[in-house]
Amino acid sequence: FLPLTLLTQVKYDYNWFVATNSGVNQDYGLTRISFTESTPFAEKVFGNNIDLDMSNSSWSDSLGEFRYFTNGCVIVNSKYEIMENGDSINIGGDHDVYCPYGYLIPQGTIILPKAGSDTVQYLFHLWSDDFPVWGTAALKLYFTEINSNHNSGLGKVIQKNLILIDDTLSFGQFTAVKHANGKDWWLVMPENSNNGYYIVHLDEDGPALDHQQYIGTVQDGRDWGGQAVFSPDGRFYVRAEGHSGIEIFEFDRCRGKLYNNRHIDLPFEEGRLLGVAISGNSRYLYVSAGTVLIQYDLLAADIEASAHTVGEYDGFQSWLPTTFYMMQIGPDGKIYMTTGNGTNVMHVIRQPDLSGIACQFEQHAFQLPRYYSFAPPNFPNYNLAPAPYGYCDSLLLDAKNPLVDIENIKIYPNPAQDVLTVELR
Repeated sequence: FLPLTLLTQVKYDYNWFVATNSGVNQDYGLTRISFTESTPFAEKVFGNNIDLDMSNSSWSDSLGEFRYFTNGCVIVNSKYEIMENGDSINIGGDHDVYCPYGYLIPQGTIILPKAGSDTVQYLFHLWSDDFPVWGTAALKLYFTEINSNHNSGLGKVIQKNLILIDDTLSFGQFTAVKHANGKDWWLVMPENSNNGYYIVHLDEDGPALDHQQYIGTVQDGRDWGGQAVFSPDGRFYVRAEGHSGIEIFEFDRCRGKLYNNRHIDLPFEEGRLLGVAISGNSRYLYVSAGTVLIQYDLLAADIEASAHTVGEYDGFQSWLPTTFYMMQIGPDGKIYMTTGNGTNVMHVIRQPDLSGIACQFEQHAFQLPRYYSFAPPNFPNYNLAPAPYGYCDSLLLDAKNPLVDIENIKIYPNPAQDVLTVELR
């Protein structure tokens, strides 16, 4: 018989925060976006002058109760005060330049739970020292350990600014996916100016570098204007950048390895700010580029040829032009897109599981009560289930020493209808 695993959906990503120019007047400052009701709503947060910019992550408990957020400089608790020992995150380098406004590395932070714990999380955060030339590279990946239940739920930072990787890294494009065992995590951190990737394994003992991998197209060193994402089912890893194009990989959640890479040249001029997101059914890739939104079918035989333009900027301004930038899939299954300027609206893809214009991309559809800058929070899929029974049982198959090397297997066609061919190479 096959075992049945029942999973309870956690709501770690049910509270989002955005901000800019806090303290100027009531049109600026911190805004909370909540998904705790059937329809998401946005509200002003009063009583603090905390700014958010590019580095943006937040944490709610499993029931969706907000606990804390970070701007890459400090950690702020549910009373909107700096958490105990939550100051001086990313100290040194560009800290004193960026931190009146929030750290300026896109996708520069992410929060993951410790395996086997309901109270401990790890904040991973990128550090840079490139001012005044913004966007050159990140130089360190740190991690900080947080106990969110300490101080009656206001939390406490247990240890902070611990070096995990000390190297020249991509200026952002940092994301994570659950291990096939459903408990651990894989973090993927691209290197700068090459095709290297650091793969970090997070388990109940904490984070540790697992391996480096060199695969795919060598990246341009000007990698500040992009985004990276895993598909909700963990199968695809996609990285898009305004000078190097779009890289699509499949990902082995057992061993933490990228494989089967495909490259797509940009269908527009270089240098645009790009955002990426993948639909809830893990089929459709969305790439935003300032004034255009393109959909690709990840299951097509020729992904590049499957491109559909599903949105073009309509010229709307919310003080400044509401051009297209970064994206994040919400708990409601819709994809929310920020703007490339400080505005008070977000764009929404209402039906991202559908092909072409049926995806219902609606510009300036989500009104915010205040202006904000640039980046949505950086969330992985916290509810990704373990891999199917027999695919990668962590009790029988060591992820570091697999019985079969998946990179030497060719399986086709995909999807299959009548005949599936497996070749060992």
